Amino acid sequence: MFDYLTLRKLSGGCWKRLVAVTGAYCAVAGFTWLLWQSTPFASLCVFIIIAMAHFAEDWNAEQSRLGAVAMAVSMIALPALLYSAELSAIFTLIGGADAGIISDYLRLVAPVFGLVAIANIIIALSNEAFDQAWRNSILLVAALLLPPGIGFAAYFCLYHSPIHFTEGRKTLMNLQDRPNHFFLYMSLASATAVLCILLTQTHQAMDAKMISTTFQALSILTIPHMLLPLLAARQTSLVG
Repeated sequence: MFDYLTLRKLSGGCWKRLVAVTGAYCAVAGFTWLLWQSTPFASLCVFIIIAMAHFAEDWNAEQSRLGAVAMAVSMIALPALLYSAELSAIFTLIGGADAGIISDYLRLVAPVFGLVAIANIIIALSNEAFDQAWRNSILLVAALLLPPGIGFAAYFCLYHSPIHFTEGRKTLMNLQDRPNHFFLYMSLASATAVLCILLTQTHQAMDAKMISTTFQALSILTIPHMLLPLLAARQTSLVG
């Protein structure tokens, strides 16, 4: 939602440039959608890897790079320990008949990264960072014990999204020329994107369509979302 603010900044106040950079942003999202239509298994694998890298940013400020990656991998991999069959069924639904094997790979890496995440919690306790330790402990327990999807939703909706929403809202409020009806228009744009993805799903039951739509929408919006800061940093370096 708040990527639009970065696009406006990149445009430098020129509406033609704003149209161009917004079009490029949407083109990346569209290309990701095309990959889902042509190679869903490969798209799912790439999305999981990119999601882990993206989620690690939530802990970069408070932990080592390894600790941040361990927490991010744990959020996705821990459900494979207790809910391997259910997770495999979800992946098969999204990525095709062969995608269930991803659950087996996640089950292999989950103990390693889970232990690293626990070690970092112990380090946080020794440093008297009690809030950080308890928060990460709750996230790990939720990812491990709650059914697939629910544990991830707890992390995504209660921790990941609020962090970025708070940052984006702060940026919006600090703008002197704030876009009118920003939240309304961006919410409508997001809802339109999700609806279009839902309508392109194959003939399935609605619950299956919603699961596929959720995963695809996350990846379709995450790819340009992650590339945008790189583009902004590149432009800043060129200007500097």
